[in-house]
Amino acid sequence: MKDIGSILESKGCKQFQRIGLLAVCFAILALAIVTPTALAQTTVSTIEGTIKDAQGSVVSGATVVAKSTTLGIERTSTSDENGFYRLAALPAGTYSLSITHSGFATKNFENVELTVNRTLSLDIPLEVKTLEGQVDVVAEAQLLNPTTSALALLSLRNKSGKCPLMVETTWT
Repeated sequence: MKDIGSILESKGCKQFQRIGLLAVCFAILALAIVTPTALAQTTVSTIEGTIKDAQGSVVSGATVVAKSTTLGIERTSTSDENGFYRLAALPAGTYSLSITHSGFATKNFENVELTVNRTLSLDIPLEVKTLEGQVDVVAEAQLLNPTTSALALLSLRNKSGKCPLMVETTWT
C-alpha cells in the first residue's frame, strides 16, 4: 500500500508541496513583522521633566506625586541628581500633581490632562519657602551705666596685711 506522499509525488503534485511550504514561511514572516508593531502600541502615558530653583539650578530629591481621584491611582517619583523625574505607566485621564522638597514651597498643578500613548514634558520651577513666625526680643537692664562717672577705690595689701598704697580713680 502506498502512502499519500508517494501518491502525490507520482501524480506530479510536488509543486503543491512547495507552494504549501512557501505559504507557511510567508505567514511566519508576516507575523514576525506585525507582532512588534502591535505590542508597541500602549494605552498609558508618561509625565517627565526637570525640577529647578528660581536661579535655574537643578533640584535633586524633590518628590513628585501624580494623583487621579477618578481613576483611583497615585504614582510617586523622586528627582535624580540632574533634577530629572519621570512618572511612567499612567493611564489616560485627569491628574493633580504635587511637587515637594524641604526648603522649597510646595508646587501644585490641577487638571493635568493625559491622553493615550503620550509623554507630557513638564519642567517645574520651585520657589524658596518663606518662613513665617514671630520673634520676641527681650531687653535686660544694664548692670553698669556707661553715661555717668563712678568713684572706685582700689586698695592693694601686702603680705603683712598693711595697706601701703591706696589709689583713687574716677572712670568715665
